[in-house]
Amino acid sequence: MGELMSFVRGGKQYPVVRSTKHNTLLTSPNQPWHLNALLGDELVDRALAENGGAINDAMIVKLLTENPLPFYTDTSQCYLSMGTNELIERDFGPLKPIAPVDALVRFGLAKMEEANERGYSRL
Repeated sequence: MGELMSFVRGGKQYPVVRSTKHNTLLTSPNQPWHLNALLGDELVDRALAENGGAINDAMIVKLLTENPLPFYTDTSQCYLSMGTNELIERDFGPLKPIAPVDALVRFGLAKMEEANERGYSRL
C-alpha cells in the first residue's frame, strides 16, 4: 500500500493511493484528471464505482489495458506521440508503438495526457 491522497470531483472527495513502488503513476492529488482527459469521464466514473471510489495503480493499469490508446516513441525515445502521421515522422523520425501501460510506467500520466492534447510530448 502507498501513501493515501484524495481529490475532489463533482463536489465529492475520492481517495487516491499513490504507489511508493511505482511513483510515476500518481505523483500528486491533482493528477487524476489526466485519466479523464485520456479516457473520458464515463470510463473513469465507471472504474471509480467498481473500485469503491478509490484510484490506485491497479485500477489505472486495468483502464489502460482494457482501453488501449495508440502511443508511439521515436527511436531515440525523446518524444511520445499519440498516433502517427507523415508530419510527425518527418519531424521526429521513425516511430515505434509503445503499449499504454509501458508509457505510463516509463513516462507518467502527465506526459501521456500532453501527447494526447498536443499530438506529442517531449520526454
